[in-house]
This record gives sequence, C-alpha cells and structure tokens, in this order.
Amino acid sequence: WKTCRENEKSTFRLMSDLRKRAERRHIYLSKKMTDPHQTLRIIGKPCKLHFDAAQHKMLENSENLMPWQGKADNMIDRFDGRALLDFIREYDGRAPQLSEEQQDEESKLNFE
Repeated sequence: WKTCRENEKSTFRLMSDLRKRAERRHIYLSKKMTDPHQTLRIIGKPCKLHFDAAQHKMLENSENLMPWQGKADNMIDRFDGRALLDFIREYDGRAPQLSEEQQDEESKLNFE
C-alpha cells in the first residue's frame, strides 16, 4: 500500500508540474503570438555614398529595370524588395472556362 501511495503522489506531482508548465507555456505563447506586424524588425545601416557619374548613369539606365507583376508601366530595379512579393492576379469576377473533361473531374472531386 505504501509503495502504491508513493507512486500515486509522484504521478500527481508530475501531472501538476505538467499542468503548471502548460499554463506558463500558454501565457508565454499568447504574449508572443500577437499581431505579426508588431514583431517586425527592420534594421538599417548607414552607408557612404560615392558619387560617380558613369556608375550612376549605368545604374539608372532603364535597361536595368524590370516590370513589376508583369505591368510594363511600373518598372522596378532588379534589387527592389517588391520583386520578392507574391504575384496576385486581379480578380475579374468570371469563373474559369473548363472543358467537358475538366468539368467531369471537378464533379468527381466535389462528390461529397
């Protein structure tokens, strides 16, 4: 009986510790999991500018620019951070035209 009681107490302590740990973890994660924009850190470093007319002309040449999201009226530099953003197509409100075979596949996939 004594051994059984000791095992029961140790199990109770273990469960109690796990419950307390889960509560502490929940509090910690709820503080961390706020709006991701509030945890965004932008770090910049100062740099020296060296004025070189030939290099400036080469860098500002329109041949080094590329269209952003496929629009030729909005040109960006190839090192621009906007080039890393996902391409989001504009929604035109129309459903895509599917062939009869594709419609059959869609109906089979949407069975339930």
